[in-house]
Amino acid sequence: MTTTSNVGADASRGHTRGQWETRREWSSLCIVDETGDYIADIHARETFDENLEIEDEEASKAESEANARLIAAAPDMLDALEDSLPELVALLTHLDDAPELGAKIAKVRAAIAKARTPAGETK
Repeated sequence: MTTTSNVGADASRGHTRGQWETRREWSSLCIVDETGDYIADIHARETFDENLEIEDEEASKAESEANARLIAAAPDMLDALEDSLPELVALLTHLDDAPELGAKIAKVRAAIAKARTPAGETK
Protein backbone atom coordinates (compact mmCIF):
# COMPACT_ATOMS: atom_id res chain seq x y z
CA MET A 1 0.00 0.00 0.00
CA THR A 2 1.32 3.42 -0.92
CA THR A 3 -0.37 6.69 -0.10
CA THR A 4 1.27 9.86 -1.31
CA SER A 5 0.90 13.37 -0.05
CA ASN A 6 1.87 16.02 -2.57
CA VAL A 7 3.18 18.87 -0.46
CA GLY A 8 4.82 22.08 -1.58
CA ALA A 9 5.97 22.85 1.93
CA ASP A 10 8.76 25.25 2.75
CA ALA A 11 11.22 25.03 5.61
CA SER A 12 9.18 27.49 7.73
CA ARG A 13 6.42 24.89 8.13
CA GLY A 14 8.46 22.78 10.53
CA HIS A 15 7.61 19.42 8.99
CA THR A 16 9.43 17.28 6.46
CA ARG A 17 9.09 18.74 2.98
CA GLY A 18 7.83 16.96 -0.11
CA GLN A 19 5.58 14.01 -0.75
CA TRP A 20 4.92 11.55 2.06
CA GLU A 21 3.93 7.94 1.55
CA THR A 22 3.30 4.81 3.55
CA ARG A 23 5.51 1.79 3.11
CA ARG A 24 5.39 -1.59 4.80
CA GLU A 25 8.67 -2.39 6.57
CA TRP A 26 8.87 -5.68 8.45
CA SER A 27 5.89 -5.82 10.80
CA SER A 28 5.04 -2.12 10.78
CA LEU A 29 4.13 0.62 8.38
CA CYS A 30 6.52 3.49 7.89
CA ILE A 31 5.87 7.01 6.75
CA VAL A 32 8.69 8.10 4.43
CA ASP A 33 9.39 11.20 2.40
CA GLU A 34 9.85 11.32 -1.36
CA THR A 35 13.49 10.25 -1.06
CA GLY A 36 12.60 7.27 1.12
CA ASP A 37 13.90 8.87 4.32
CA TYR A 38 12.08 7.76 7.47
CA ILE A 39 9.53 10.09 9.10
CA ALA A 40 7.58 7.79 11.46
CA ASP A 41 6.56 4.20 12.25
CA ILE A 42 3.00 3.01 12.71
CA HIS A 43 2.62 -0.19 14.67
CA ALA A 44 -0.54 -2.24 14.92
CA ARG A 45 -2.16 -1.96 18.32
CA GLU A 46 -2.10 -5.32 20.00
CA THR A 47 -4.62 -6.37 22.59
CA PHE A 48 -4.38 -9.79 24.15
CA ASP A 49 -7.02 -12.21 25.32
CA GLU A 50 -6.85 -14.27 28.53
CA ASN A 51 -4.56 -16.78 26.74
CA LEU A 52 -2.15 -13.99 25.80
CA GLU A 53 -3.01 -14.35 22.13
CA ILE A 54 -3.54 -11.29 19.95
CA GLU A 55 -7.22 -10.44 19.58
CA ASP A 56 -8.47 -9.51 16.11
CA GLU A 57 -5.10 -9.05 14.45
CA GLU A 58 -6.66 -8.22 11.05
CA ALA A 59 -8.71 -5.37 12.51
CA SER A 60 -5.60 -4.03 14.23
CA LYS A 61 -3.66 -4.12 10.95
CA ALA A 62 -6.50 -2.37 9.11
CA GLU A 63 -6.61 0.32 11.79
CA SER A 64 -2.85 0.89 11.62
CA GLU A 65 -3.03 1.16 7.81
CA ALA A 66 -5.81 3.75 8.10
CA ASN A 67 -3.74 5.67 10.67
CA ALA A 68 -0.71 5.59 8.35
CA ARG A 69 -2.76 6.92 5.42
CA LEU A 70 -4.11 9.72 7.58
CA ILE A 71 -0.63 10.71 8.74
CA ALA A 72 0.75 10.62 5.18
CA ALA A 73 -2.10 12.90 4.03
CA ALA A 74 -1.70 15.37 6.93
CA PRO A 75 0.58 17.84 5.09
CA ASP A 76 -1.90 18.03 2.19
CA MET A 77 -4.78 18.57 4.60
CA LEU A 78 -2.86 21.32 6.41
CA ASP A 79 -2.11 23.04 3.10
CA ALA A 80 -5.78 22.80 2.07
CA LEU A 81 -6.95 24.26 5.38
CA GLU A 82 -4.46 27.11 5.30
CA ASP A 83 -5.26 27.87 1.65
CA SER A 84 -9.03 27.82 2.29
CA LEU A 85 -9.12 29.85 5.49
CA PRO A 86 -8.87 33.36 3.94
CA GLU A 87 -11.71 32.61 1.52
CA LEU A 88 -13.86 31.18 4.30
CA VAL A 89 -13.29 34.27 6.44
CA ALA A 90 -14.08 36.55 3.46
CA LEU A 91 -17.26 34.60 2.78
CA LEU A 92 -18.32 34.92 6.40
CA THR A 93 -17.98 38.72 6.26
CA HIS A 94 -20.42 38.83 3.32
CA LEU A 95 -23.08 36.69 4.96
CA ASP A 96 -25.56 38.18 7.40
CA ASP A 97 -26.21 35.14 9.55
CA ALA A 98 -23.90 32.14 9.20
CA PRO A 99 -23.25 30.67 12.65
CA GLU A 100 -22.45 27.26 11.16
CA LEU A 101 -19.77 28.76 8.91
CA GLY A 102 -18.32 30.65 11.88
CA ALA A 103 -18.13 27.40 13.84
CA LYS A 104 -16.45 25.65 10.91
CA ILE A 105 -13.90 28.46 10.61
CA ALA A 106 -13.14 28.08 14.32
CA LYS A 107 -12.67 24.34 13.77
CA VAL A 108 -10.29 25.00 10.83
CA ARG A 109 -8.29 27.46 12.94
CA ALA A 110 -8.09 24.95 15.80
CA ALA A 111 -6.85 22.20 13.46
CA ILE A 112 -4.18 24.51 12.01
CA ALA A 113 -3.09 25.52 15.50
CA LYS A 114 -2.89 21.87 16.54
CA ALA A 115 -0.61 21.14 13.59
CA ARG A 116 1.55 24.22 14.15
CA THR A 117 1.87 24.21 17.96
CA PRO A 118 4.95 22.30 19.20
CA ALA A 119 4.29 19.34 21.50
CA GLY A 120 3.84 20.35 25.11
CA GLU A 121 2.85 23.93 24.26
CA THR A 122 -0.66 25.35 24.19
CA LYS A 123 -2.01 28.05 21.98
